[in-house]
Amino acid sequence: MDKCLLNIDTNVIMSIKVYKLISIVKNMQNKFITIKKAAEILGVSELTLRNWDNSGKFPAGRHPISNYRMYKVSDIEDLLQEMEVGRGHRRPSKSDVKKLMVKHLTD
Repeated sequence: MDKCLLNIDTNVIMSIKVYKLISIVKNMQNKFITIKKAAEILGVSELTLRNWDNSGKFPAGRHPISNYRMYKVSDIEDLLQEMEVGRGHRRPSKSDVKKLMVKHLTD
């Protein structure tokens, strides 16, 4: 029963995020949003988005004048869909991860 409630909660959260995105897009005339708005929609910090950009996980475009990070609304929508699909997958627990044993060779 707890799992069912958890699924309902995650569906509600994703619906809220999609609603925020739609309301922002309706008020915009262009197809780009700032890092602050993107972080708010995705539920992550601005620093996380900067790290994702630097590592290439979720690259941002740059404003031609200010060089600020800008995100395409379509990219945000795609990432939200990927996050929704990925909800069923879980990370392996610490007990599932096997440690690599290193053996040092002597001369």
